Amino acid sequence: MRSPLLTMSNLGEGQVCPTCGGAEVSPAGVLRRHHNGWLLVLGGWILLVLWNVARKEQVQCVRCDTLYYRETRLSPIARALFILFVLLALLGLGVKIFGPSP
Repeated sequence: MRSPLLTMSNLGEGQVCPTCGGAEVSPAGVLRRHHNGWLLVLGGWILLVLWNVARKEQVQCVRCDTLYYRETRLSPIARALFILFVLLALLGLGVKIFGPSP
């Protein structure tokens, strides 16, 4: 029997257990934050933080004990900002390489 203190409600609409359709979940583990060296070198701390926030969290269904991943509240926003920063960096690199020469 799980403690009610460990049970979390669903963070977003439509994020239910893929097996039984249950909405109540408990944390399945702490998100492991890995530090991608390439992101740190190429994009700095901003891209590294956005990468880590954009990751999905692993949860466990209270009814059927199924482990699955779901998005957090900030993951779609962080993913969009991450893609925006990468595209801006690539655009700047393209202008620097292929832009008009003096």
